[in-house]
Amino acid sequence: MTAEPGLIEIYHLLGKNFFIPEYQRGFRWSEIQVKALLNDLWTFADPRRKTDGNFYCLQPVVIKQLSENTDTIIYEVIDGQQRLTTVYLILLFLARAVFQSVENFTSNYPP
Repeated sequence: MTAEPGLIEIYHLLGKNFFIPEYQRGFRWSEIQVKALLNDLWTFADPRRKTDGNFYCLQPVVIKQLSENTDTIIYEVIDGQQRLTTVYLILLFLARAVFQSVENFTSNYPP
């Protein structure tokens, strides 16, 4: 199975299962790299800079589908594991923050 490289929107990565092989280095981004990514995302999200059809490009993330099994498709991360892991951690943090705020709101809301 061969696929041509191309650009996809970051939300297309949601719900996918990724495998990072042992030959990849461990997560080593420091606060500096994480802040740079967050600043980049913040700058992109500025509505004054938005144009129709414009989407955030995460830089190269190279993945390879490992199996043809349609029940659970797993993608091997060839390159971009630091960015992909950081985006995952950011989304996890935001999801938990939203869940906690909803939980706090509903627990304090009279029945």
